[in-house]
Amino acid sequence: MGVSFNKIYAKLGSDYKKPDATTVISKESYRSIVYPLPVNSMINVGPSVKTKLGAIGVETLGQLALTDAELLETTLGKVGPMLKTYASGQDKTPVAAFDAAPPPKSVGNGMTFKRDLVTAEDILTGVSHLATKVAQRLRREKLKCNTVQVMIKDTTFLSINRQQTLDAPTDETAEIIKMAVEIIERNWIKGKPIRALTLTAASLLNKDATKQLNMFRGEEQDIYSARNKSIDTAIDTLRDKYGNSSISIASLIQNDIGVHLDE
Repeated sequence: MGVSFNKIYAKLGSDYKKPDATTVISKESYRSIVYPLPVNSMINVGPSVKTKLGAIGVETLGQLALTDAELLETTLGKVGPMLKTYASGQDKTPVAAFDAAPPPKSVGNGMTFKRDLVTAEDILTGVSHLATKVAQRLRREKLKCNTVQVMIKDTTFLSINRQQTLDAPTDETAEIIKMAVEIIERNWIKGKPIRALTLTAASLLNKDATKQLNMFRGEEQDIYSARNKSIDTAIDTLRDKYGNSSISIASLIQNDIGVHLDE
């Protein structure tokens, strides 16, 4: 087991006296323990990198730590200065929790419908179901999206993808529904059957992130947005307590396109 003040040295320590020893590499002792080690003891130093380093006289981690960064970049590219940082104990990459997951790059939901969507009412029902799920997850993840993407598949499963950037980041269900419907209206022949839809919220930001708003947005739009937020908060509270089927958009109740409220 390796114990140290950064991840790279901890890994070196875990390899130092396998299989039973515990090696502690401290800020006081790292030079005496790490610097004499052969350069290929370091992560990301394979046979090819070792050969290139050897050609410039770098055989140990101590020599790597003291080698000029520009020379290393000339020899190895961008990985060269990074290896110097590793060897000299200057890596400050935080340690992630064992069960930590990277933040999502997008949040999406898709569905193949029980029957084709043909009318504007059909499309609104399908989009409302997908957008409800997407917006709810955004709020749970404390994220907002800058872009709404829609993938539309016809009855032969040929598809098109279209997207639109929003005026301001949002996690509001109504706003995502509105944008998705507008994308479909602009890019799909009216009345042409739709077999499947996928709605994705992309260009994600932290919920507290700010973005320059449209100066012509107006007080009415701000009131509309505040109302949407209040509705979303109330719906999330009810669903968390009583389940997804406890409250729904009216058009989704007893629909015939295959949407189940408890999904």
